Amino acid sequence: MKSRTISIKKVHLNQKLKSSFFLSDGVISEEIIRSMPHENLIDTVSYCSNIGGVNKRAYVDPFKGMPLISMSDMLMHSPYDSCKYVSRTIGNNTAKHTLRDGMILSSVVGTIGQVAIVNKHSEGCVTGNNIIKLFSERKNYNGFLYAYLKSKYGNSIIKTLGGGSVQSYIDPELFKKIPVPIFSNEKTKEIHFLITKYNEEIENSIEFREKYIDIIEKSLDISIKKQNDHPRSFNLNINKINNNTFCSWSYSPFYETIKSKIKQKEFRPLKDVTIAKGVFLGKMFKRIPSSETKGVELISQRDLVNLRSDGRYISKKSVDDIDDYFVQNGTTLIAAVGATDPSYSFGVGHYVHNNFLDKFINPDTLRIVPDQNKIQAGFLFAFLDSKIGKMLFHSTVYGTKLIRFIPKLLKEIPIWYPENNIREEINELVIKRYDCVNRAIKYEDKAISLIEKEIEKWQK
Repeated sequence: MKSRTISIKKVHLNQKLKSSFFLSDGVISEEIIRSMPHENLIDTVSYCSNIGGVNKRAYVDPFKGMPLISMSDMLMHSPYDSCKYVSRTIGNNTAKHTLRDGMILSSVVGTIGQVAIVNKHSEGCVTGNNIIKLFSERKNYNGFLYAYLKSKYGNSIIKTLGGGSVQSYIDPELFKKIPVPIFSNEKTKEIHFLITKYNEEIENSIEFREKYIDIIEKSLDISIKKQNDHPRSFNLNINKINNNTFCSWSYSPFYETIKSKIKQKEFRPLKDVTIAKGVFLGKMFKRIPSSETKGVELISQRDLVNLRSDGRYISKKSVDDIDDYFVQNGTTLIAAVGATDPSYSFGVGHYVHNNFLDKFINPDTLRIVPDQNKIQAGFLFAFLDSKIGKMLFHSTVYGTKLIRFIPKLLKEIPIWYPENNIREEINELVIKRYDCVNRAIKYEDKAISLIEKEIEKWQK
């Protein structure tokens, strides 16, 4: 049982009597920060606003509008791949709405406490009013502030600010009063530098991804600008309807055009380039909450599609055949449950390259294990990671509000199979991409660790 003694002044100050509030990590963290040299967040930044998206949104095709970054988009590797686009003519292109390199984003509605930092690839995007934007003109500071808000101290304070019964919400005025510790210039600069390196690695990883997708699209002469470009109606010979699905979109000319262009080249069905039973979902298991020291980290589907896949810890005691829940290098992981709108996370995934090896993967995640005697693992992932691959996934589903894969159709999707030198080139780009991602996460971890250790010194 947790307990602590507090003064009556703190009860009056916070206007709360709930014991859970005063025992929360955020309240304790705020007391720690305010006991050391600090300043309020508003005094550290030159810009702090959640303006953006309050005005009318006119959604348009990607080539006509500006990317609108949501809370879920801002955590993804390439947010503009999944986001929606809004018209440039309704005020969203003003400076107060757009993102700039080095700007810090934090969610203040719904799932509060999510924090991201903008890199040059996301510059020019716009956000809605559920994300607060921060930017400091101080030299060598934005990276420090980002790492602090991601640390267990800063992040727990953010989560304590949430109010509301049905949906959590943080008043921006409260956000501005978050205490920020004052470190030495040398320590602040060191932490900022690590986050700068983090951002550089992420930018490099995005460029490697763009390179391999560009090779795939140009080689197949397929450029998907609008991801849901189905005709309103079309005729279909009854003989072409198979026993696996009656869903109209499975037979859409939009998907058929993509498949026919692939089949004009050398290709293989997915089942022919994977190991036996190499396309499968995970097993269901009981989830008992546990600690980091005693449990194992469970990656949910939501965690999976993010740039950084951090999950929650569950007990291993209730899980039989524990080795079956881990994945091996070279595996492609794909979000296998989602909405029908292609802008959502369904069909999005990651490549396993020293990044998921000690973690449990949610059973709703599709595993694709290649036969590396037939195809390079990175090349297979790259093809499935492209918009072409995502549209092929969408042609093999069932469901109305939530969609899932039809296994027989999934195993038959055509995989482009070019000359070995092209497959090797693309495979190498995928490896380079994930080497960058892994290095980036190490830089971020180190920056956050430095902040937490420095704060802990003040408590001794």
